[in-house]
Amino acid sequence: MIKTLRIRFIITVMVLVLVIISVLIGAINIINYKRVTDNADDILQILSYNDGIFAPDFKPVPEKPSEESSSSTEASGDDVSSEESSTEEDKIPPTPDHITIETPFETRYFSVKFSKLGAVANTEHIASISEPNAISMATEVLKDGDENGYYSSYRYMVIKEKSLVIFIDWTRQLETASNFLFASILTAICVVIVILGITLLLSARAVAPIAEGYERQRRFIADASHELKTPLTIISANNELIEMTQGETEYSASISKQVVRMTNMVKNLSSLASINDASKHSKDDTFSLSAVCKELCELFEPVLTRGSRTFKHSIDSGIDFYGDESLIRLLISNLLENAGKYAISHTELSLSIVGKRAQLIVSNDATSVENGSLKRCFERFYRSDEARASGIEGSGIGLCVAEEIVTLHGGQISAYGVDNTFNIKVTL
Repeated sequence: MIKTLRIRFIITVMVLVLVIISVLIGAINIINYKRVTDNADDILQILSYNDGIFAPDFKPVPEKPSEESSSSTEASGDDVSSEESSTEEDKIPPTPDHITIETPFETRYFSVKFSKLGAVANTEHIASISEPNAISMATEVLKDGDENGYYSSYRYMVIKEKSLVIFIDWTRQLETASNFLFASILTAICVVIVILGITLLLSARAVAPIAEGYERQRRFIADASHELKTPLTIISANNELIEMTQGETEYSASISKQVVRMTNMVKNLSSLASINDASKHSKDDTFSLSAVCKELCELFEPVLTRGSRTFKHSIDSGIDFYGDESLIRLLISNLLENAGKYAISHTELSLSIVGKRAQLIVSNDATSVENGSLKRCFERFYRSDEARASGIEGSGIGLCVAEEIVTLHGGQISAYGVDNTFNIKVTL
């Protein structure tokens, strides 16, 4: 159980780390890619103002002056020509900071102009694209119908009102973004490996208090069970002696009944305490699960068919299992014993292979069984109000022992009710 708890702790921590790192890496790279694309679109937008080329006297346009500076300029008495020139400049929005006076000399671009006479390509500012290639690329872009996008490593913009398609070579920037993505993923992998190593070292310390408490609980149960055996034996012997000398009375019968109940409880507690003792698992081996089920079914059949009750079992042959045979026998015995206590008219057992694992299902009808999951029945000393009111003796430990055995073998166990039928499904 402690080993399983430690594994779950490590898995939980690593899943959280992976989710957080994945979100961070994804967000950073998405933002970076968007910034790279927006930078290309900014340049394309500037090219679109001058029919696909940079103006010979290109200069970045500064931010518009504030209202106060505008009013002070008007008060200074500028002439009409300066006002007209500022009106022309207002048609071009302010230039982003990443675009400088050197941008025209650093940018490789071309454009294609469509008219009734045909298409004309301007490839003066790029060497790797010929005019026919440029026209072919622009034609394909127009067929797609998108105003912006990527054609291979070229970012393009379609200006419909001018019948113009502008391309900009963005290979270097995309490679930089790709390298940044690769570097961030590699960094994330290294961080995950480091965190995994730290988690492996700290997980033992993290579960140590739980392991210590669990071990103390196991020792307490084992010691209590051992100490209870002697007084129960003495009580049982003295009660038998009284019955032999004075005859059986309702008081002696009640004592005998409670001694049997307590003896069974002590037996289950001893089993519960010894399940997680590592020294008990030296008997792990491959055995025939089918043969064990058939043997126990034959053994419990007289109990399960008492009165007018019926017992049916369907056991596939040839099912082998690797584990502690004695514990698996205890598991199946507890399930059949539980069914024998509460079954009204019938009990059923089935063993089969589902996927690659063995599946054992034990079902019996009972009174007031709730529909749906019945997880509480695996709690120690838990008995439903109906079970307590029925007068049937029980300790509420048998199914808890069954759950511990299944967990120890890496399996799963569940209980559920369907139409007053109590079902326990075990996957091993």
